[in-house]
Amino acid sequence: MSPKQAQSKGSSKNAKTSKERLYLTQSTTTPNRIALTPCPPSIPKLTAIQESVESLLTVFSSTRVHRDRLIYALAGCLFCPQSPPPFGGSKTKPGYISFDGESAYELLHYIVAESLGIQWKLKQTKAVKLVGASVNRVLGLHYAGIKDEVDELMLKGMKKAGHSEWFGVVRVPEHLVHVSEEGCVGPFVAFVMPSTTVEKKELQTSVIARGLLGRECAIGAIGSVRKVEVDHSKLSQASSSGNTSLFL
Repeated sequence: MSPKQAQSKGSSKNAKTSKERLYLTQSTTTPNRIALTPCPPSIPKLTAIQESVESLLTVFSSTRVHRDRLIYALAGCLFCPQSPPPFGGSKTKPGYISFDGESAYELLHYIVAESLGIQWKLKQTKAVKLVGASVNRVLGLHYAGIKDEVDELMLKGMKKAGHSEWFGVVRVPEHLVHVSEEGCVGPFVAFVMPSTTVEKKELQTSVIARGLLGRECAIGAIGSVRKVEVDHSKLSQASSSGNTSLFL
């Protein structure tokens, strides 16, 4: 087989893999994380959606905060024009404005159904990968105690979902305030948005300042689930040079 034929065969294999349908499951190695799992052909779309929603509710409900806080923070990560379809789009008419539900549960169901629906329809996995990465990002921020950033994402998500006033001062509802996880230091997971370059400012709050180092199962927004070993010496060098990003 010539090198050209081998390259062509490899490209075909990669293209086939990229079209594999995925759904969201609770990580088997780290219960408070979400994993992207290949969806068996025997599982219909509606079942994949419901199981994904239940997985997200499980990890959100395992924290000490109200699960709606994390659902709205997730929406705050996803609902912006720069996100891939079906959430992003033009600044005047992004995809997320199609949501018209009245509860946080309906919002979560919308996020999952739309992200899985587009891969069933168009075989695009960017949205579901971004959802998985964003869930782990929100959980990482929560367990790290970075409440101000979660507050900001949550209020942003509430506004864009139409569940709070758009203008004026909006305060965190009493039942959605931050609650610390006693005796738990969670990892901060940085990610790259599939459709755009991640904001460096968000990543630089990160792992070094909080000492959140170790082994963790994380979702790369462009890849599949994998183990990430953090090299302390390399991370120190990266800190000295001003590069604190972890691209999974």
